[in-house]
Amino acid sequence: MNLLSGQIQSSAKNIRAQFIPVALVAAMILAFAGLLAPCAVAQVPTGEKVISVEVEGLQSVSEEMVIEAVQVRPGDLLTEEAVRSDLEAISETGLFFDVAARFYSQVGGIRLVYEVVENPKITSINFKGNEAVSRDKLDLLMSVRPGEILNLKKLNGDLERILKYYYNEGYSAKIKDVNITEQGDVTIELVELRVADVRIEGHKKTKDYVVRRYITVKPGELLDVNKLREDQRKLVNLGIFESIDIKLDVADDDDAYIVTYVLKEARTGSAGIGAGYSSAEKFIGYIEVTESNFLGRLQTVNVNWQFGKGRSSYTLGFYDPWIDAKQTSFGINLYNRHQTVTRKWDDEKFQWKEGTPPAEIRYNELRRGGNISIGRPLKQDLRLSLSLRIDGTSLIPMPQEGKTEAGWAWIPGQNPSGDTRSLTLSLTGDTRDHYMNPTKGLYWRASAETAGGLLGGSYTFSKFQGECSGYREVRPDQVLAIRLSGGLSTGELPLHEQYRLGGAETLRGYDYGEYYGDNMLLANAEYRFRIFKGVQGVVFVDTGTTWLKEQQINAAGLSTGAGLGVRVETPIGMLRVDYGFGKQGGQAYLSFGQMF
Repeated sequence: MNLLSGQIQSSAKNIRAQFIPVALVAAMILAFAGLLAPCAVAQVPTGEKVISVEVEGLQSVSEEMVIEAVQVRPGDLLTEEAVRSDLEAISETGLFFDVAARFYSQVGGIRLVYEVVENPKITSINFKGNEAVSRDKLDLLMSVRPGEILNLKKLNGDLERILKYYYNEGYSAKIKDVNITEQGDVTIELVELRVADVRIEGHKKTKDYVVRRYITVKPGELLDVNKLREDQRKLVNLGIFESIDIKLDVADDDDAYIVTYVLKEARTGSAGIGAGYSSAEKFIGYIEVTESNFLGRLQTVNVNWQFGKGRSSYTLGFYDPWIDAKQTSFGINLYNRHQTVTRKWDDEKFQWKEGTPPAEIRYNELRRGGNISIGRPLKQDLRLSLSLRIDGTSLIPMPQEGKTEAGWAWIPGQNPSGDTRSLTLSLTGDTRDHYMNPTKGLYWRASAETAGGLLGGSYTFSKFQGECSGYREVRPDQVLAIRLSGGLSTGELPLHEQYRLGGAETLRGYDYGEYYGDNMLLANAEYRFRIFKGVQGVVFVDTGTTWLKEQQINAAGLSTGAGLGVRVETPIGMLRVDYGFGKQGGQAYLSFGQMF
C-alpha cells in the first residue's frame, strides 16, 4: 500500500491551479507602469503599392531586427490585414510599448513607416515578498538583465520560470504586482501562499493529540508540499491508518489554504485462540491478544500464552513511542519461552550414553526474563535506543525419535544454562516511504550489546550487529529490495546466544537455525511485483554463512537458497507464503509481513 504517490501530487496540482495565468502578466506590467497603449493604425490606403518600408523612433534596437519581424515588403499592395499583422509582430518582440503605422504618398506609391517607442532600459531588478526562495536564486532565474532594453516577452518567460521553480520546490506563489518605472526600475512582488489552519478528520479511536504531534505543518507558515508529504509518510508508518489523504481548501484569505488530514483508521487489534494435539506433547493450546493503538494512544500491548502438558510459555509486552515532550519511547517485555532446538552432534559439548551418537540431537530451550528499553530521536529519521535485558536460560536434553529418555548429556562444564545480563545500544535510521511495503528509501540499524562484567550474570561477551535494507521501484508496481546484515562477537558466546541462520526470516530453503556460529553474514534480494490488487509476487535469493571465532570466514561456506513467494493483503495484515530451494531440497514457509 503506497499512500504517497497520487494524493500529494493531486494536492500539488490544486496548488498550481491558483497561479495567476502568465499570459496576463504582460498586460499587468504595462498597466502598472501606466504605459499601455493600443497599436495605432492610420487609414490604410488599401490597394496602393508599397515603395519602401521604414522604422522610426529606434534608439537601441536595430532597424534590421524590426524589418525581419514584418511581412510587408516593397512592391506589395497594401491591405489593412497585413499592416495590423505587422504591428502585432512588432509588439510581440516585447521591446516596444507603443507601435503605430503611418502612410506617406510618394511618386509611384506609398512610403510605409512604422513608428515605435522603445521600452525603457532596465536599470535595476528588485523582488518583494520572497521568503522561501532567496534573492540570489531569483536573480539566477531571470534572463532579462540591467543595462538591456526591457523585453516583455523575456520577462514573461522569467515570471513563468519563477513560478515553476516555486512549484518544483514544493511551494505555491502568485505574481501580485510587476511595476516598471520610466527610469527602468523593475519590481516584481510575489505572494507566497501560507497555511491558514490545520485540521484533522475521520479519526474516531485515535486521540487528536496523537496525530498532531506527528504533524509539523503549522498555521501561519508557508505552504510546503514537501513538508506535507513528510508528515503523511510519518503518519502512514505509524501503522494505525488504512489511508491518509491531504485536502487543501482556499481560506477566506485568498492567499492561504486550510490543510485537512483525512484519516481512515485501520484495524489495530487482534485476538486468537487455538488448540492442537501431538503424540509427543499431547494437548497444546494458545491465546494471543495484540493491540497497536491501545486506548487510541498509539501504545502497543501484546499478550501471548501457550500451554500444554508440562509446558507453559507466555510473552507480555508494552510499548509507548512518546512519553514526554522530547519524544522519548519506553518499552517493557516479560517472557517465559520454550522452543525446541536441533543441533549437529559436537563431541566437545555432548556425550552419548551408549553406542554411536546420532548426527543431530535436540534439546528444549527455556528462557525466562525480560527487557526494558528507552529511546529518543537524534534528528528526523534517526533514533538512539538503550535496552537492559535480564533473563535465565535452561537447556534440557530431549529424547531421540521413538525414545522416552534422552540418550545424551552435556559434557561436564559445557552446559550453557545460566543467567544473562546485558545492555544494548542501538542506532536506527528509517527513510522508507511505507514501513510494511516500501517502494523506496532505506532502513538501517547498528547495535552493540555487552553482557557480564559490572552487570553480573553467568556470561561475559559482546555482540555487534549491523543491518541495511534498500528499496527501489524499477518500474511501476515492481520493486527491487536488498538487505545486507552481519554480526560479530567477542568473548565466549553460549549456545543460545549464537547467531542462527535458516528459516523464513533469514535463509529460506533451510531449517530454522540450521546454521549457527559466533559470527554471521547474510544477504537477501527480492524482486517484488504486483499480480493484481492486494496480491504480490516475489522472486528471491538468500545467501549467508556463520562461523566460530576460531575459524576464518570462507566464501565456499556460503549457503544459498532461492525461490518464489506470494504476498496477500488480508484484514489482519500481509500474509507471506514462500517456497525456497536449498542444498537439500525445498521448504515452504508461512509468515506475516514482508521479510524485510
